[in-house]
Amino acid sequence: MSGQRCRWVSGNDALYAEYHDTEWGVPEYDSRALWEKLMLDGFQAGLAWITILRKRETLREAFHGFDPEIIARYTEADHARLMANPGIIRSNAKIQAAIGNARAYLEMREAGTDFSDYLWSHVGGAPIQNTYTRESGLPTHTELSTALSKDLKKRGFKFVGPVIVYAFMEAVGCVPFFLNRAMTFIAARALPAKVPSDGLPARLYHRRRELRLTKVEVAKMIGVTPAIIRRWEGAEHPPSAKHVPAIVEFLGDDDWLEAGSFSQRLARFRKLRGWSQLQLSKSLNCAESSVRMWERGVRPSRSMRSRIEGHICA
Repeated sequence: MSGQRCRWVSGNDALYAEYHDTEWGVPEYDSRALWEKLMLDGFQAGLAWITILRKRETLREAFHGFDPEIIARYTEADHARLMANPGIIRSNAKIQAAIGNARAYLEMREAGTDFSDYLWSHVGGAPIQNTYTRESGLPTHTELSTALSKDLKKRGFKFVGPVIVYAFMEAVGCVPFFLNRAMTFIAARALPAKVPSDGLPARLYHRRRELRLTKVEVAKMIGVTPAIIRRWEGAEHPPSAKHVPAIVEFLGDDDWLEAGSFSQRLARFRKLRGWSQLQLSKSLNCAESSVRMWERGVRPSRSMRSRIEGHICA
């Protein structure tokens, strides 16, 4: 890969380099993933980004995959649990902000505003390419980030100041910042298109969107990282032979109709009981996100399916 990395990439830190090469500046269109990134940028306030990168997986685990539906229902017990977790950023203000921001996100969605559409509308639906030639004197915020920051605050979001929002917009590809000397390096990574055109990556993308799953959720099901899902869907790299069986399992085959009817029966059973997805998950001793995916048509494991069938038939 030719060219140079941006100077903010720390020395030979492999984690930082991978983030720069595969994530930073890549257009992101998934609403939940965008919200997660904004939350992580809020947690970064006053800290180095590498600190967040090193804690990101622990943060995801502690915050239930940054699922706004779950976080919005956090109680004082959840807050205490997070404050006692040494693997995350234990800031009372930042944790409270994340919980409040989850509720603000859901309020937007309930009002009919998709977070991704909302964000991208501020840049006309496509990345705005900056043309800076040197790293000295670069802005830390712009009129655009200031305007978006003010609007987010009006909607109830916190830790979304103009500087945080500008860094966020750069990272998710809304206003990608690449110096001329770094352009060949960035171009060499083949930024993914919004929608893959054909083949297994296209089927993976459309199935994921059909089920309204995030890259993080699909990655966990297939056993890879979200960055790999992003590369597959962007046609950067084809899936390796060892991953094809798991992808085919996710896509399904002739018995998807059976899985579909199963998901419908599960949803009917839950509604007849008057249960929420959270209540059903507690009854099954599983994650609420698993129930949500099953009701969308994702097949549970055989052992879990037997347990669910036992609940339905009881």
